[in-house]
Amino acid sequence: MKTTTQNQIQDYLQWSTEEYEDRLLLAIMKWCEHYGQYPSVVQQLLANSSINKWFMMEYGKCELHFLKIVNVIPPQPDHLLAHYKACTAQMMIR
Repeated sequence: MKTTTQNQIQDYLQWSTEEYEDRLLLAIMKWCEHYGQYPSVVQQLLANSSINKWFMMEYGKCELHFLKIVNVIPPQPDHLLAHYKACTAQMMIR
């Protein structure tokens, strides 16, 4: 079985597939709300396939950064989650 970034994240953070997907959906919604500012614009951003593709690519880069540093983080779930959030929070400035 091929190990994916998602599988690795789920293993480190002890998340189910559903929890991972829920958090990813929440992240893109927060990003759209941050940059959309108005409900109609947020809806347009969420519906735009090019933006979704870009978001997923950039979010993946943030997750890869987390996976690169995970070996130097104390292996406690709360520390890992804090670093994951810090890595993925970079999406708000992209």
